[in-house]
Amino acid sequence: MLECHTIQSLISIRGWKPMSTGKKWEPIDSAPRDWTDVLLFDPAYPHDHRTVFEGYFDAETEAWLSAEGETVSPTHWQPLPEPPAQGGDESPPPHS
Repeated sequence: MLECHTIQSLISIRGWKPMSTGKKWEPIDSAPRDWTDVLLFDPAYPHDHRTVFEGYFDAETEAWLSAEGETVSPTHWQPLPEPPAQGGDESPPPHS
């Protein structure tokens, strides 16, 4: 088993950096409440052990809903990432 300092050394040698969108999780009280789709964090979300998922605030029912329409109780949110650019060179490579 590799020691923690060995793993850290390998990470620094390889130049690996964790992926980041540059966006921070915000308290749910600051989220838009106008049906805007956002990323939600709900530690009690019961499906497939997911805690991060797409959802929105339904202003008519005054409840947070998952994209599937289930009532959820998120604690934090983030804006959705920008979609990929349309065009040939921006597309991800096919799986091999």
